[in-house]
Amino acid sequence: MTPSECPNLRPVLVDSGTEEVSDPDILDQILAIGDSYTAGIGSNKKDEEIEHSLECARYKRAWPVQLSEKDDWKNMNEDSKPQLIFGACSGNVMSDVRDKQPKQGDPSGNEREYLPIGRPQLAVMTVSGNDLSFAEILNDCIFRFPGVDRDKMKSCDQRIEEVQAKIDSAQFKRELIDTYAGVLKAGRDAGGADPPEAFQLFVGVYVGLFNHEDPGCNDVYWNILRWGITYKQYLTTDLRKKINTLIDNANVLTTSAANELESFGVFLVQGYNEGFSGRCFFEPREHRIHESGYQDRNAETGFWSYRSRWGEQDDGGEDGEGPRLDGQSADSDWDLFDEMIKVLIPNEEDRKKINNETMPWDVNPDLKNYPDIPAAIHAKAVEGDIAAQGMDDMQNRMFHPKGSAYRAFADKFMEIIASKRDKPEEHPPPPPKSKALTVVFQEQVTESPGPDHQWMFYEASLGQEAVCSHNGAKAIDPVEPVDGGTKSPDGDVDNPPWAAGTYKFKAYGEDCEYKCDGNNAGALFCPSFQGGVTCQEDTSKAKGRDGTVYCGNDGFASKSEHAVAFCEW
Repeated sequence: MTPSECPNLRPVLVDSGTEEVSDPDILDQILAIGDSYTAGIGSNKKDEEIEHSLECARYKRAWPVQLSEKDDWKNMNEDSKPQLIFGACSGNVMSDVRDKQPKQGDPSGNEREYLPIGRPQLAVMTVSGNDLSFAEILNDCIFRFPGVDRDKMKSCDQRIEEVQAKIDSAQFKRELIDTYAGVLKAGRDAGGADPPEAFQLFVGVYVGLFNHEDPGCNDVYWNILRWGITYKQYLTTDLRKKINTLIDNANVLTTSAANELESFGVFLVQGYNEGFSGRCFFEPREHRIHESGYQDRNAETGFWSYRSRWGEQDDGGEDGEGPRLDGQSADSDWDLFDEMIKVLIPNEEDRKKINNETMPWDVNPDLKNYPDIPAAIHAKAVEGDIAAQGMDDMQNRMFHPKGSAYRAFADKFMEIIASKRDKPEEHPPPPPKSKALTVVFQEQVTESPGPDHQWMFYEASLGQEAVCSHNGAKAIDPVEPVDGGTKSPDGDVDNPPWAAGTYKFKAYGEDCEYKCDGNNAGALFCPSFQGGVTCQEDTSKAKGRDGTVYCGNDGFASKSEHAVAFCEW
């Protein structure tokens, strides 16, 4: 699908009058938005958190900060470095990146979580990890933190299957494209790029966490054993590979979405995985390094672990990234979970009451309001508790890169940005869309037993409801089904199927064909455009009964309709 055919761009780019990417200009400001991977949560010490970033937890060794400080800018930017507008926010999902982060305005003097974006010429970001519940994957597959709802906790396989299903859904990719397009439009509207079409967006991928080839650690577990819990979640090569594969599959989706929008100025950045070679969890090292009491907290590992502590004064390592392997003990008398309990139950005598029969939430009933101990810590941090805020950042930074590992991100982003600052290939602006076709599942109820169904196709107005001929929509009839299509499909009007088959009809005066394999929204082919138009799922399709519209009774039958798909060109 070409960018000019991509329906997600219509409301944010094409119809707003903007065009495809134009010549890049001099960089005064660069914008960094996105999630915790961009915010650099926890890198490297608590006193290196950027002031006033609050819950967004932006840190001074995050890769956008390292990127902005590189001397390479001078080679392509008239001997100057651009100002960094740092608005990434830990914990944000794609809707936050669209709705909260790209706000117009001057960021100077703003002491808040969500900074106005200023007047940037390009933006950098990572996004979608929180939408895919990466934190829940780590809990269900690795730590399994105890909580009042621990009996309801999903198994690791259940969580992985759930996340993979989301990755495979058409809706998730559409939201990713919408997010990129929304940021691109906000950057163009900010007025820093001249012309606006010169604004560029560079999007990054996530990094695989584990060495999943060495079986020497198949007997290692990191999950929390407390209060009668004896189950051990072994971190086998199979489990490690499953998690790495899930990350790879998410990156494939990022790649596809970015490539679809490349001619509008969205560019993929990948390849920094090479900077993590030998620095993942479970690299071939002494077995003791991987055991529960140590958990790869050494400086040679590029990610923060459960056992990682704040700063040099605790770990004794370079830049607070943990101790070096040589001469280090693999034992630890410090445990993050125990520190969380101390924050939630400050009184030592109360903590002594906790045992296999008396849980923390029995001692402190307020904990019953949260699914697990980390969730209770987060709530206390939001309320302003200083100790809880430290614990919250420590738990949230687990499995995020350390400051030294983020150098690979900064280096690769710099390389790709430099390669795209030359004049790009010119493209003619896409023609504005003016026509729409809606595919509708119709149910007719008469006095005869059972309802009758048929497929209806409507010539419709862009972005307007077409069922029951609303908004001046024109029903196309008759429709000739061929090659597996049926005029009388089985189904439920509240949960309609896809219009499987091929259907021929005349639309807007042309002989057209609609084709669908029964697994998606299908495609429309007419003589006036080449290659066909990829149709999209109508938002009403998944709404159940709320998506069904009663059309009335024509004296012969009561009719109800449910929109399934739409095509625009």
